[in-house]
Amino acid sequence: MLSIQKIINFSVTVFAVTLFFGCQSNFKEIQRINVSEFMASGEADSVNLKYTDSGKIKAILVSPKMMDYGTVLYPFTEFPNGIEVTLFDQNGKKTLSNQIMPLLSKERIS
Repeated sequence: MLSIQKIINFSVTVFAVTLFFGCQSNFKEIQRINVSEFMASGEADSVNLKYTDSGKIKAILVSPKMMDYGTVLYPFTEFPNGIEVTLFDQNGKKTLSNQIMPLLSKERIS
């Protein structure tokens, strides 16, 4: 018959070997978890912004989608589906358009 001491030693050894070989090395997945995603802090659909000065419309900004990245190191606003800006001055109206336009925040630019 086996003694109690041998049974305990055998059980501890089997448990330790199972624990040692049962663990997987998923270091890459752990690194991926710690990396923060580059995500927009705000999104807007169908943007129609009017800028006025002294009661007169000076500019109209129209875009199907706006994404704000205000929480990153260098904050910016992106218009991924294009943008159309209409400017009004004494000479009339001028329209500008672009496919993709990032708009950098001048607070953080030096």
